[in-house]
Amino acid sequence: MDLPTRTSLQPTTAEMPHIQWIAILGLFLLAGLIRFSYVNSVVIDSPWRADAGKYVTLSVNMVAHATYSLARDAPFTPTHYITPGYPAYLALLMRSAETISEFNLWALNSQATLGTLSVILTFLLGRAAGGFGVGFGSSLLLAVSPHHIASNGYLLTETLFTFLVLAASWLTIINWQSQRRWMWFSIGTVAAMAALVRPVLLIFPLVIAIPMLLLRFPPKGVVNIVLYVTAGMIVINLPWIVWKNTHPAGPEPSLFATAVHLGGYPDLIYKDPALKGFPYQEDPEDSRGATTTGAFQLIAERAANEPARYLQWYLIGKPIMFWQAENLGAVGGAFIYPIIDSIYNSQAWAAWSMNTMMALHPWLALTAAISGAYIVWRALAAASSNPTLLLSATLMGAFTAVHMVLTPLQRYAYPVYPFAYVLAAFGIAKLVHTLATQLSRKSN
Repeated sequence: MDLPTRTSLQPTTAEMPHIQWIAILGLFLLAGLIRFSYVNSVVIDSPWRADAGKYVTLSVNMVAHATYSLARDAPFTPTHYITPGYPAYLALLMRSAETISEFNLWALNSQATLGTLSVILTFLLGRAAGGFGVGFGSSLLLAVSPHHIASNGYLLTETLFTFLVLAASWLTIINWQSQRRWMWFSIGTVAAMAALVRPVLLIFPLVIAIPMLLLRFPPKGVVNIVLYVTAGMIVINLPWIVWKNTHPAGPEPSLFATAVHLGGYPDLIYKDPALKGFPYQEDPEDSRGATTTGAFQLIAERAANEPARYLQWYLIGKPIMFWQAENLGAVGGAFIYPIIDSIYNSQAWAAWSMNTMMALHPWLALTAAISGAYIVWRALAAASSNPTLLLSATLMGAFTAVHMVLTPLQRYAYPVYPFAYVLAAFGIAKLVHTLATQLSRKSN
């Protein structure tokens, strides 16, 4: 398949000057230093609570009882509620550890490793999007992002999912020009691993199809690529599908229905603002949201009575909540579960970096959104466009759109922060270049 010549990427990393190599090495060391310092010193209040507790329980049952169950005691009834990607990752570490404390240590340090590698992948994507400056700027933002650093310290899906999304995206950019079919299949397998960690990435074939269509790829070629990627995803998902069909679960809620139902409360409040995030606790009709059909029907009925309120919530309120810096609940800040001690309250430089990034976050998100809209507009106008920027804009837009239907919890946006940082760094670089050019012309 012939590709448009205007989609060429940046030079390979082998062509970087020595000073740039030194800068990247310093960035890599900075990212690792912060992450390993954090995970080896953080003290979390009840770290295996809520979702983290479910993941650990599933992992223990996989290792100790060769089953996939949320039960703490026999009989170990199978569950379909949570996809097995992250529990399987933890189970691999648990199988090699001799004690629970050793397992926890390995799990957190492995996540610090993945977090550091994610910074390098962000640099590679940023460089492909706009050169060394964009790559360094976007990866520096991720290196000091308190949200990503803090997520390394929880046994939650954010770190592993972010790494896999970045890996699938980088492989996509590598294969953008060569168009090797086996590579598209392999990209599908990586995307499927990510989807087993968090099912939202089942949309990945659509995500890569949109930039290709915007860049005027032949529709037949796009269909073939999507089929190869989909085939790779099916192969990886097949064992899970077969297992579910051969191991029926007992009565349990639908994760999708739960997300739709909770996301149907404007501002995640039913009546009492003190129960924000937990509106179902006072809703007498909460049981109707147990199924997907029931959740949509309940939301539709309430929206018919207050159309303006629900329209504002779904079109404006949800995207704002999804991209806000402060996590929902009493914890606040970049933390998901309460922190007793960490480098952020014991080290002045760490506290300063967190406060700075929290203050910059809304401006970075806004800059990324404007840059993404600009990139898509240029592509629609048949102007020159960069595939990495289009892929970043598509991912940012797709995740936002999905959570405009589901619950817009802030931590669900963490995996697309790297792409937002690429877009923000590109937008800032372009603005600086434009201003410098205008000043140069006036001075001449």
